[in-house]
Amino acid sequence: MTWPVAEALAADHPDRVAPALRQVDERLAAGWKPRSLAASVVDAVRNPSKWGFGVAEAPSKPSKAAPKRKRTASSEEELPGPQDARETLGVLLRLRLSRAPSAAALAALQELTAEQVSTVRAALERPAAEALPLVRILLSVEL
Repeated sequence: MTWPVAEALAADHPDRVAPALRQVDERLAAGWKPRSLAASVVDAVRNPSKWGFGVAEAPSKPSKAAPKRKRTASSEEELPGPQDARETLGVLLRLRLSRAPSAAALAALQELTAEQVSTVRAALERPAAEALPLVRILLSVEL
């Protein structure tokens, strides 16, 4: 199972994850061989009644016919975002890499001066083929 799928399942059904994993482990111990273990875990979390364990029903999702709320300027200002420029660089680097940056890269970002922050930011705004080698050189660590 990929990391984003696991995060989404844990966020959508936090009370179902542990019982689902126990149920799948019990079936595996009994000799069951799934075609796809990851798909089985996802199915167990999403459909607990199908797998023989019950969890209190989560509130249902809003219907697709529900009217959309209009965005206001004040609601956009309330969105949580990176607290400082170094945190923004970490997010940009994660997007460029399509994975989490290394611990060394994150530590190097925290040690940057204001001028270095703007230089790394400018490098990250370049195309990915140019940005990642530049950032690797600027931070002097593996990304």
